[in-house]
Amino acid sequence: MPITLGEQQAKTLLDGIMLTGRYAVRDYAIFATFLYTGMRVSELINLKTYDVNFEAGYIHVRDGKGGKDRVIPMIPKLANALQLYLQTGVVYQEASKNDSRSGISRYKCGRQYFIHGTDDQTLFLTQEGKPYSRKGIDWLFKGYTQKLGIFRDGLSLHALRRSCLTFLHKQGVDLFILKEISGHARIQTLEHYLAIDNSKVLDAMKIHPLHNHQIDRGLVEIVRGSR
Repeated sequence: MPITLGEQQAKTLLDGIMLTGRYAVRDYAIFATFLYTGMRVSELINLKTYDVNFEAGYIHVRDGKGGKDRVIPMIPKLANALQLYLQTGVVYQEASKNDSRSGISRYKCGRQYFIHGTDDQTLFLTQEGKPYSRKGIDWLFKGYTQKLGIFRDGLSLHALRRSCLTFLHKQGVDLFILKEISGHARIQTLEHYLAIDNSKVLDAMKIHPLHNHQIDRGLVEIVRGSR
């Protein structure tokens, strides 16, 4: 079985980041992007600010696996998270002009706050102003899941991609649409990503034509009478 986060665990992760994260706005935007788009780690760390189109409501994934581009629609919750991350630096600058109290430190997690030197428009930046590496994102993920009590052996960043696709599949999203969202070349590849919902398996088995079969009493009498 592919390892995924359950729906409640995914909610715990996002809520926990906002409540406990030192750079909550940035980190929430990172993991919301994973969970609401199902994109690969390599795709997320290579995103640029101009790949997020708020007006049209999509994220442009450039040069994905196999060198293919695709667009992934943004639900409002994700768009709001990314807007907050991209605007918070401006908010901090404005607030710091008039208020030196520690209360404004919560704004020090927008993208603009992390820019040091030349800005190449990488969407998600580390505290040093550099693009994230896969190892850096993984370290961030494990830190949160361990702190929030949802970490288990085998849980990795790839589980976020699986989780997104599994959530959509459980809601009845067509496999052809999932293929477009995930960027897979073949539908068959999705079989390795989707965790099976056992309750739906049981429901499927209940439509078997012999599910409600009961023994034919007339046949019983015939068999008994022939002895």
